[in-house]
Amino acid sequence: MKILHMYPEVMNLYGEYANLTILKRYLEECDTDVIIDTISLYEDKDISGYDMYYMGAGTEQNMLLALEQIRKYKEALLKAKNDGSVMLFTGNSMDMLGQSILNGDEKVKALGLMEYETIMLENRLIQDVVGHENNGREEDYIVGFVNKCSKTVGVKIPWFRLMLGFGNDLEDEKNGLEQWEGACDINMFCTHITGPLLVKNPYLLKKIATLLLKSDEVIASPIIEQELSFEVTLNALLNRLKG
Repeated sequence: MKILHMYPEVMNLYGEYANLTILKRYLEECDTDVIIDTISLYEDKDISGYDMYYMGAGTEQNMLLALEQIRKYKEALLKAKNDGSVMLFTGNSMDMLGQSILNGDEKVKALGLMEYETIMLENRLIQDVVGHENNGREEDYIVGFVNKCSKTVGVKIPWFRLMLGFGNDLEDEKNGLEQWEGACDINMFCTHITGPLLVKNPYLLKKIATLLLKSDEVIASPIIEQELSFEVTLNALLNRLKG
């Protein structure tokens, strides 16, 4: 199993590297050899042929810097997406995948791998998150943390439905609509939720592993401590909602 971690030196806020650390451990528990390669900011590299592509969150400045460098891989990433490679972009790396990023009067062209647009805001939005996958089972909660200064408009297929936390478009909450968050298409998943996401959510860890292994027969529970930690966080957030 080959995984490419893109720009970890600049897109690694909130310990996002741990998403791949725990995924590697989980896959190895499933008797799968895992190689994690990296690509640095100014490196030229053949990125074809990976089973998974991953990028974490960065500062707004570093995100725009990474966007400048990742443009040369647009066609390779589009092919990987269409071929069904698993792709996970967390935090504001999600902004790179849309059509554009509007920053004040400046409109920056993004990769165009998703239909949405990002609009940068003056105020920073910080909040814990709890919800479910779009069309997921009610018992399969997700938890995490959002720290962003943007809104996302025009998402065709959102990844999550939130009970608590900031979704893609802040206008939805103001208008009393459901809070949708993230986006997904084929096996490409992106979200502003950090945590790190796969560390906080054993359900999502198993989901990504299942897609990579192309099998539902992943081992049941090699992550007991992670699941106990998830339950503590989830119960605290649900109690906050009740209050």
